[in-house]
Amino acid sequence: MPLTVQRLLVQRRAQAGLLLIALLVAGALLAPIVSPYDPIAQLDLEQRQLLAPSPAHPFGTDLLSRDLLSRVLFGARISLAIAFLSVTVSIVVGTLVGLVAGFAGGALDTLAMRAVDTALAIPRIFLLLVILGLWGAVGVPVLIVILGLTNWFDTSRLVRAEVLSLKQREFVLATRALGVGPTRTLFGHILPNVAAPITVSAALGIGQIVLVEAGLSFLGIGVRKPTPSWGLMIAESQDLMVSAWWTVAFPGLAIVITVIAFSLLGDALQAALDPRTR
Repeated sequence: MPLTVQRLLVQRRAQAGLLLIALLVAGALLAPIVSPYDPIAQLDLEQRQLLAPSPAHPFGTDLLSRDLLSRVLFGARISLAIAFLSVTVSIVVGTLVGLVAGFAGGALDTLAMRAVDTALAIPRIFLLLVILGLWGAVGVPVLIVILGLTNWFDTSRLVRAEVLSLKQREFVLATRALGVGPTRTLFGHILPNVAAPITVSAALGIGQIVLVEAGLSFLGIGVRKPTPSWGLMIAESQDLMVSAWWTVAFPGLAIVITVIAFSLLGDALQAALDPRTR
């Protein structure tokens, strides 16, 4: 594929991803203003139960007569907040482990990477099910920490690989020759040069966390009722997929759009940062 065409495709993916993300973030931030109803209010169990989409309720209502548009908008606040914060936790932990392991080398590097390999050998969803099953009901802050602390392993390996390459470069060897301390070398000279792959990892990780959180909430061990969550909304309406399709379609569509948006952005960033496409 010609380089100019490849660059154009990268730009188109980035623009599409950023547009979708901007709409999602705007909807989440403005949810208290633009939502027509309280997301947990049962409007009228007799007259407004399972109403199809209409001008009064663009996304319809659910089994408890709650407005689905309001719940989807407030669900975006929950899902995106959990995703952004848990990815922040995972990026910070993974970056620190990768930096220290790659720069120190030796026994510390071997021990850290064996621990990471062991963690990666355990299916993440199984690990989450065990932790949340044993822990019981958890709040959103605890859920964020758990998701973040089970998601940093790939980031640490990525950062370590970059550090192993960078610490042999001339500019790092020059800082050592000038007597610059290891902490300053690590965080002042090496860390800025691994920012690009960390950014890509973060963008892709947000979409993955949204999907994982929705799955956990669907299973009843993620976000708890009555907090609006896309996965929880689908779980509450799974028996109504035929008779009231909108109760499942709109929260499901929100999940799909969010995952696609961050995947497009992550892929575009990865391609843009690839030296072969410059």
